[in-house]
Amino acid sequence: METALNIILSLMLVKRWGIKGVLIATVMATTLTNLWYFPVYLYKKVFEKKPWHDMLKYGACGLLVVVVLGFSFWKLPRIPSQSYIAWFFGSCIYSLLVFIVVAGVFWFSFKSFRKLCKELKEMFLRGWVNR
Repeated sequence: METALNIILSLMLVKRWGIKGVLIATVMATTLTNLWYFPVYLYKKVFEKKPWHDMLKYGACGLLVVVVLGFSFWKLPRIPSQSYIAWFFGSCIYSLLVFIVVAGVFWFSFKSFRKLCKELKEMFLRGWVNR
């Protein structure tokens, strides 16, 4: 499926943008296949249920994450770049803040994410106690 889509899109876009069109077609084909075709196929054939509810939920979370990242890029102060060390620590703080927000979105949106976090916590505590 991805190969056929890639060839069709490449032929359409190569005329207009040359090699850049082929690159864009490859990215589009991969994205469309991984975000649309595979989940639909998996839900229908493996889980034997309709994928639309979960896809809508994942899409809404993805959109919220994009909005949060865009807002953080727009509103948070620029990371200092006077030195590599200042840039490194500024990037670490920014990444930590974004991680906390994104993890919070997933925590409140998905029961499976909460279960995964609980299992990771228990696994970490078991490993820590056994030392």
